[in-house]
Amino acid sequence: MAKFSHVTILEGAEKITEQESQKFCIQILGQEFKNKIKKNICSDIIFIDSKNKKSIGINEVRKIKNDAIIKPVECKFKIYIFKSAQNLTEQAQNALLKILEEPPSHVIFLLLCINSKNFIPTVLSRARIIKLNNYNQEYTNQDIDNFIDYLIINNKIHALYICSKYDSDREKLKIFLNNCKNEILLRIKNQILAPNKINLCKKINKVLNYVDMNLNKNLAIVNLVLN
Repeated sequence: MAKFSHVTILEGAEKITEQESQKFCIQILGQEFKNKIKKNICSDIIFIDSKNKKSIGINEVRKIKNDAIIKPVECKFKIYIFKSAQNLTEQAQNALLKILEEPPSHVIFLLLCINSKNFIPTVLSRARIIKLNNYNQEYTNQDIDNFIDYLIINNKIHALYICSKYDSDREKLKIFLNNCKNEILLRIKNQILAPNKINLCKKINKVLNYVDMNLNKNLAIVNLVLN
């Protein structure tokens, strides 16, 4: 276990982090569990997903803390995989922190996220962070700033232009929109933006839902900017 951290954050596109999480589990649990891991039927891999909810709350974390005490059923380790871990609320992260500080020796946590900046510093300090995002981050950050500014001042043409850079790649678009949403939330929290700008996040969430449902992503973007 010395070569592995009890807590690992995989940051990148959703499909990439899910693929890498399977490789991670195979590496830790062994090749004999490869087929079960690939089919998501290994009894010692527990998924926590916020797909049908806006966030992962403190109740889910409390259940994990109680369950983590129980030994693995068939493997040497028990792995908890948080999908869309950036959706962990601050209260949930603080609750999780207690078990991250002193995890049972048989427990490993894997947090999959599009952007790790949503985690509180104390969680980040206890995790190994692996960045899988191949997109140019400096270029993306400038686009995020511009896109938010254009939404705020209702500059529809330029906002559409920024989005058009990403609409050819569904995963790239999701990363960009999630990063925009996270940046808006961070600015609201730091009182850079007014609280009512949370409506921009709601619009972005609507587009992300359209993208997840495989609806026309171009029309979804137009709906975000024009409405």
